[in-house]
Amino acid sequence: ERQDGARYDWVFRVRPDVTYDGDFRLTVDKLTPGGVCFPNNDGFGWQSDKFAAGSSEHMDVYFNREAYLGAFCKEHKLIAEHLLVWQLEKEGIPIYTVTGLCVDRPANMYEHSLRPDMEDR
Repeated sequence: ERQDGARYDWVFRVRPDVTYDGDFRLTVDKLTPGGVCFPNNDGFGWQSDKFAAGSSEHMDVYFNREAYLGAFCKEHKLIAEHLLVWQLEKEGIPIYTVTGLCVDRPANMYEHSLRPDMEDR
């Protein structure tokens, strides 16, 4: 965006060290505009910070965690995903899920999974 001098309709946060389960032929028509979209993680109940998509303006908030860190830590224990949801909610940015997209843990990063059902993957 800086180089081109233009804002993009969609900005993606994609970590290269994770496994993307399911059909990852993601197209923009699967995303919900007007908020930040996260994988549904099979309904596991948490927002992953490994993948997200949103408008340029919304993703500016997403990527600016440092600006919210002090206020968040005055009230909460620091958990990256909780901070992420808190800052989006604080700014009134809706959170949506992408059906059929599940993000696994980074390869070889943890000794045990956050999701017991993924231990054998």
